[in-house]
Amino acid sequence: MEANRQYWSDQQQHFRRLLIHSDRHTEAIHAFLQQHAMLHTASLVPDSRWSFQDEISSDLTAEQLRQIPSGRLHSVAWLLWHIARTEDVTMNVLLANTDQLLYADHWFEQLAIPARDIGTEMSAADITELSAQIDLSALRAYRLAVGQRTREIVQHVTAGELRQSVEPARIERVKAGGALVPAAYGVAEYWGRHTKGNLLLIPATRHSFTHLNEAGRVRQRLRR
Repeated sequence: MEANRQYWSDQQQHFRRLLIHSDRHTEAIHAFLQQHAMLHTASLVPDSRWSFQDEISSDLTAEQLRQIPSGRLHSVAWLLWHIARTEDVTMNVLLANTDQLLYADHWFEQLAIPARDIGTEMSAADITELSAQIDLSALRAYRLAVGQRTREIVQHVTAGELRQSVEPARIERVKAGGALVPAAYGVAEYWGRHTKGNLLLIPATRHSFTHLNEAGRVRQRLRR
C-alpha cells in the first residue's frame, strides 16, 4: 500500500502543476481522472492501477465498518460517507451548479440516516449513531454514484471554468441546501476562496485521500 500511496501523492503534484497551464487542459483532466479513480472502488474504473477504498474496506465485516476503535474519532463507514458527501456537494453544487445527488437521486432516503450535512462539526455521539444506522449497501452505491457523476462533470468542464473563482451564489446554495451546519459555514467560505480547478485538487481528490489514510489507521486498530 505504501508504494501506491506514494505514487498517488507524486501524481497529485503532477496534476497540481498541470492545472497552472490552461494550454495543458486535456492532460490535466486525464491526470485528474486517474487520481480520482484510485480513490474509489475498482468498479468505478475497472482498469485503474489501484483502489485505495477497496484495499481498506473490501474485506471488513459490517460490524468492523461501523466500529470506532479506541483512540480513533471515526468509523470507516463514517469516513466513506463524509468523503462521498463532500464530493457530492463540491462537484455538483459548486462546480456544475446542479443539485446534490443526495436529493436528485433520492439517496437520502436510502441511506437511512437523519444527517443531511457533510458531517463537519458532528459530535462524537452523532458520529457513533450514524455509523450504527447507515445502510452500508446504500453507502457503497451512493459513493459510486457520486464518483460516476464527478467524472461526467469533469469531462465537460473547460479550462476557462477551472480558472474561475467559485461564485458566491453557489456558496449560498451549499448553505441553503443543508450541506453544512451553521457552525461549519467556515468550510463554505474556504471553498469560496478557491478556483474551480482547486475544487478538483482539494475536495475531490486530496480530501478523500487524507480521509482514506485515516480509514487505513482505523483498519489497523481493528485488525490488532
